[in-house]
Amino acid sequence: MENRWSDRRELCLVVDLFHHNGQRLPCQSRNIGLGGTFLCIDSTAGLNMNANVKLVFYLMEGPEKTSHALDARIVRISTRGVGLKFREFETGVFRTLNKVMTCKESYIVH
Repeated sequence: MENRWSDRRELCLVVDLFHHNGQRLPCQSRNIGLGGTFLCIDSTAGLNMNANVKLVFYLMEGPEKTSHALDARIVRISTRGVGLKFREFETGVFRTLNKVMTCKESYIVH
């Protein structure tokens, strides 16, 4: 059953996932929407359902690499990665998501 409240764009971005103990897990997004994202990750060990995490996306803006942080909650764990729902949706988060979702290939950090 589909539980998403917004469309998602297939998009492969470099993402760092920070969980409760501050550990950084490097990931890549598979898709992203205004409500959440699915991250491909080598190992989901230590990640728990409903845990709050922080995501940091990286984009190229001109000659500079910029980072964009979002708070999220783990809503799905699979052998391929984790599904996340964005939390505390405010204006700054909306701007960040719009920037990420509308970025051109040249802005993506691989």
